[in-house]
Amino acid sequence: MGVLIGLHVFIALVLILVILMQPSRAGGLGAIGGGTTYFGPRGYVPFLTKITVGAAAIFFVTSLSLALMISRARTKSAIEKAIEKGPTPTEERVPTER
Repeated sequence: MGVLIGLHVFIALVLILVILMQPSRAGGLGAIGGGTTYFGPRGYVPFLTKITVGAAAIFFVTSLSLALMISRARTKSAIEKAIEKGPTPTEERVPTER
C-alpha cells in the first residue's frame, strides 16, 4: 500500500506541475517556454494536454484503489465491538443499613 500512496502523491505533483505549465489567456507559467518549436508548429500544448489526461486517469485509478484497500482493511471501532459484545451485567446493589 505504501508504494501506491507514493505513486498517488507523485502523480498529484505531476498534475499540479503540468496544469500550471499550460498556457492560460494571460500566459501564466506557460509563457516560460518562449517561442521554442521543439514540439512542432502547434507548440507544446497538445503534448501537455495528453500528459494531463494520462496523469488524471492514473490519479483516478490510484484514488479508487486506495479507497477500496482502506475500506477492506478497516477494523472495528471500540463502540462497534461493545455493541457486538452485548450489554454488560450491571452490578447488584448491596443494601446498606442506616
